[in-house]
Amino acid sequence: MNYHTSMKDDAMSFCGSGVIGTKGQVVIPKDLRDQLSLAEGEKVIFMNGPHEGVFVVMKADKLNVITEHLETKLHKLKGIADGGDKQ
Repeated sequence: MNYHTSMKDDAMSFCGSGVIGTKGQVVIPKDLRDQLSLAEGEKVIFMNGPHEGVFVVMKADKLNVITEHLETKLHKLKGIADGGDKQ
């Protein structure tokens, strides 16, 4: 499974660990950098996760994947709220 492009709830997996340095920097594990094709200087986005102490790091150019997913979900919810689809 391409967990980094999937929007499924069970799509997260353990990728490594790190330590926060004196300047607040964390090294992204090499295996994960390779898997996601992350290069030096590439922009990433940090987001709070659904639980306390959880956060997500993603490639900035993948933000549109999440945006499109959320737009689809919001459109479906609006249809339900407007009395349309009863799912």
